[in-house]
Amino acid sequence: MISDIPIKFKDAQDAISGVSPIVILGPNGSGKTRHGSAMAEWNQADMIGAMRDFAMPVNLQMQALDEEVERLKEDNRRLAQKIQGLRSDPQAIEELARKQLRMARPGEVVVTLPPEEQPEAPSLDGSPFP
Repeated sequence: MISDIPIKFKDAQDAISGVSPIVILGPNGSGKTRHGSAMAEWNQADMIGAMRDFAMPVNLQMQALDEEVERLKEDNRRLAQKIQGLRSDPQAIEELARKQLRMARPGEVVVTLPPEEQPEAPSLDGSPFP
C-alpha cells in the first residue's frame, strides 16, 4: 500500500506513528483527503474531514505578540540598568574589565583556567561508543 503513495508522502507514515495530530495542507486536488485517509487507516486513527477557512483566532496572535513585547521591554530595562551602572559605578567597570578583558591591578597576576570538560553521557544502549 505504501508503494501507492508518491515519494514526497512516504515519510509521513513514520511522522504520524505517535499520538500527535497531523494537519495536511495543500491546494485543491493535491490529494489531501486521499493521503489523510491512508495515513489514518495505517494507524487505526480517526480522521476529521476538510475544514474550510480555518485560521488562528486573532486574539491568540495578539496575545503572543503582547507577551513578546513585554519580554523585550524587560530586556531593555535590564540592559538600561547595566549601561547606567557601567557609566557611573567604578566597581561595575572594574568587574567588567577583569572578567572580559582579563585586566589586573599593578602587582596582580591573572590566572585563567580552562573550562571544565563535561563528561560524555552514556549511550542509551549501554555501549561505550556514541
